Amino acid sequence: MDNVVKHLLVFGSFRLDPEQRLLLRDQQPIPFSPKAFELLVVLVQRSGELDSSTMESGQRICMRSSFRAS
Repeated sequence: MDNVVKHLLVFGSFRLDPEQRLLLRDQQPIPFSPKAFELLVVLVQRSGELDSSTMESGQRICMRSSFRAS
């Protein structure tokens, strides 16, 4: 049996699983388009490296995408 280490990105009430391409909020899945999901992963992984205007722009893109996907 393989020992698999799963990397979850946790922020607030969100759990982001890049391997499973899944975002959960309070254990409920949030739908995302593939491109928006990739953007969200990058934003979360590099949150300390990006300036606030870049983060805000990325967050707006992700939110619009999640509303369209639901």
